[in-house]
Amino acid sequence: MSGTINFTNYSVTNRVPGVFEEVDPSHANTGGILQTALIIGQQLATGTLVSGVPVLSLGINDTASKAGQGSMLAKMLARYRKHDPYSPVWLLPLADDPSASAATGTMVFSGTATAAGTLPVYVGDDLTSVGVTSGMTAAQLATAVAAAINANVYLPVTAAVASATVTVTAKNKGAAPNDIVLAVAPLGAAAGQSIPAGITVAITAMAGGATNPSLTTPLLNLGAQPFDFIAMPYIDSVSTAALTAFLNFTTGRWSPTSMIYGHAFAGFRGTYGAAITFLSALNDPNLTVMPFAASSLTPYWLWAAALAGAAGQALQGDNCVVPFRQVPLYVSPPAIADQFTWQQQNQLLYTGGSVFTVNPDGSVSPLKVITTYQTNAAGAADNSYLNVERMFTLAQVLRLRRAFLQTQFGRKALVSNTVQIPEGSTRVNAATIQAAVVAYQYWLQNVRGLVQNADTFANNVVVNNAGNGLVEILAPDDLTNQLDIIAVLVQFVSS
Repeated sequence: MSGTINFTNYSVTNRVPGVFEEVDPSHANTGGILQTALIIGQQLATGTLVSGVPVLSLGINDTASKAGQGSMLAKMLARYRKHDPYSPVWLLPLADDPSASAATGTMVFSGTATAAGTLPVYVGDDLTSVGVTSGMTAAQLATAVAAAINANVYLPVTAAVASATVTVTAKNKGAAPNDIVLAVAPLGAAAGQSIPAGITVAITAMAGGATNPSLTTPLLNLGAQPFDFIAMPYIDSVSTAALTAFLNFTTGRWSPTSMIYGHAFAGFRGTYGAAITFLSALNDPNLTVMPFAASSLTPYWLWAAALAGAAGQALQGDNCVVPFRQVPLYVSPPAIADQFTWQQQNQLLYTGGSVFTVNPDGSVSPLKVITTYQTNAAGAADNSYLNVERMFTLAQVLRLRRAFLQTQFGRKALVSNTVQIPEGSTRVNAATIQAAVVAYQYWLQNVRGLVQNADTFANNVVVNNAGNGLVEILAPDDLTNQLDIIAVLVQFVSS
């Protein structure tokens, strides 16, 4: 075989004798982008991070020190890391909105303890145990509970006491902290929890928090930094609209001029009916929402961090084609009576809601994780972007092929298909590019396992030289599917 050899760095004008070797990596690039996570959340007023400016997390303790112990941001990072200890994580710290108000709740104690014991107090899914002695009055117990809450700096609230009433105030202002659950002995006798005899507690749920921080400018501040797994702490319509604009296919991160991609995860607390109503207002292929019943102790913004973390562990790299289920979600399960039925789960999956299962030991695992995309621009039902795995597979294929094309054809002269091109030439035509794209598709299928039916792709791919240096490619990718359902018809016989 003979042909022209074109060097990039070695000069053929050299006359000095010797053997000179130039390294060309153009046929060795099989790498993909390092997938990173983004945690969006509020820091305390005492936090030292620059609000609205992304920063690489240097660890759970460092973030808690800078954002404030018990801050939304610190707690979300800690929950994310319980699921994904390896991926690089960035933070988008936010200050409380200047006009925001703080959520408050109360615990009113009455009676006198007639026996010693332990009072299990929950703030969210964080347990604080308070010792109770026989003869302790309601006011004394309230004082002890407030002191115990304030001593636990990891809690997202502070406490104040007046007589027998403990008033709990969220450390971060805004609507999201309204979802912090206050509970006493919620797990019951089965978990060894009870309220010591003689004492009763009346709880008023957290409420009154209003005005989440605006996401519009902070999201713009992310620039071109890629984030595949985004923990979304807000579910108000203004915040979700900002996220949709940030990620969309037209002008956002999935657009052909950005090609950054990314997917956001959120949680929603409420009844089945409330979940259906909420989901019906969404239609975003780049947002996943997991609804759960009110009896879960975990705030929805920590469900978001848990789900994003589980995705960051389960959907990395080529694992994006593997069904995202049977992995742990470190959240508090709803009570058995509140868990969505099979029929309700099926309807949620037709309304853009993701579903989970509660295992016999009380642990939670994703069952099927989907996007909130339901209808296309014409208003017709559309399952193109149903599975969240498809979004990550699509991003992986696009990134890999773009890197391949840039590596192979980044410095080439384009000529027509009628031009004879010698081996090793810096010239290329559409036919050569098409052959390379087809070969790469077989590699994506046989080596990476991201696509299937490469033969069909080879027969239907179109590569055109459109003139003026533009090559157009129609790539009919057939992405690998997930094995979700095995239906068995049991046709038994008697003999």
